[in-house]
Amino acid sequence: MNAIQMAHVRDDTGPDSYRILVDRLWPRGVRTEGAPWQKWLKGVAPSASLRKWYGHDPALFQTFRARHLAELHNQIGSPDMLHLLELARQRPLVLVTATRDIDLSQVPILREFLESTLAQEAVNGPSAPAL
Repeated sequence: MNAIQMAHVRDDTGPDSYRILVDRLWPRGVRTEGAPWQKWLKGVAPSASLRKWYGHDPALFQTFRARHLAELHNQIGSPDMLHLLELARQRPLVLVTATRDIDLSQVPILREFLESTLAQEAVNGPSAPAL
């Protein structure tokens, strides 16, 4: 299984990193031309209602985690999720966010979901067709 790392949009992760922005909203102050990532998969980000409800309140993180995992399970056949899983099968990835506190964001939840899904595939075989 390939490594899945996490980073802030402004972090330098090296020239060989395949960076994917996983936020629903485009980061402020970042131009679309020359953006420091290769893909933007906003479809794997928390829904707008969940994101607004959470508001990055640390006291709500465990509930946010459970709700976001449920959303991710429901997205397993979506184009963005299928594409992200295929990329994760092929190469190491860096999941990128503009959130200041990455550990309290959706990114570690998404990484956990991807790693779990890929580990399960290694045992049971792929559950979704490759793109």
